[in-house]
Amino acid sequence: MLLIFYYIEAGKESLQSESRNLKFMWEKISDNESGIQETHWCAGSRAQKCDIVSWKIVDHELKEVLYTLSNPLPSGSLVFITLKSKNGAGMTSSITSPAIKIDSSPPVPGRVTVGNSLEMFYLRDEESLIADWNGFSDKESGIHHYEWAICLRTWPENCVTQYTEIGTKTSLESKPVGLKPGKTYVLTIRAYNNINLHTQALSNPFILDDSAPLAGAVFDGTAYDRDITIQSSTSEISANWDPFRDPQGRLVEYSMCVGSAASECDVSPFVSVGHDVTGAISGNKSSA
Repeated sequence: MLLIFYYIEAGKESLQSESRNLKFMWEKISDNESGIQETHWCAGSRAQKCDIVSWKIVDHELKEVLYTLSNPLPSGSLVFITLKSKNGAGMTSSITSPAIKIDSSPPVPGRVTVGNSLEMFYLRDEESLIADWNGFSDKESGIHHYEWAICLRTWPENCVTQYTEIGTKTSLESKPVGLKPGKTYVLTIRAYNNINLHTQALSNPFILDDSAPLAGAVFDGTAYDRDITIQSSTSEISANWDPFRDPQGRLVEYSMCVGSAASECDVSPFVSVGHDVTGAISGNKSSA
């Protein structure tokens, strides 16, 4: 006789998400000489052990059992089913199933990063979304695959893309479609274990920024909002400007240059002045 379980191939460890019900089946038991007198089964944490469910009689005409435990088994438990039959001559035969592993918990969520930090990321138009994730784990049955989708930060259940399976890869590079400039999104990663339970984690927020900042007025000299017509220094050029604005993102730095005509930088190339709204160029160095 051979035990055959719903959750396994014969001879391999099975996985089961249900922690309170034991469900198993076997081929019909027979004895051509004296017939089957009685059949029992038990469940244990090791082969031939009955410490989970003690011996229970079962009609030998049956071929399956669904048994409800009084207490659920902890996730990660191993269960072995032993079946024992006695024929009319009083001789017994028994067989023990492969292990059934209980996995009733979803994977542990990890961390998802868009860009190179966990802060707000600004995605340029036509730029690929680059992300990676780590820390997802499932000690009972392991990670089977990941899925990703782009969702609204304020409503993560509302996703603007379909969930896409990516196998066991832990990184993504994709050109997203359907994003609206100025809206804040998150990348949602779902991790599935080998019993098809899943958990999810959200990335840092990101925004599609498809327009350049709006420039403010620029004035000569260092006095804010005042423009001078003459500078006495022959080695330094100074300027100040109204703060620029970016409705879809944020400004990270200002740069200034000096030229002999509008939009030219033939005297000094662009140099960064950080977040300041005043700056001075002396040679190829800047000082605020």
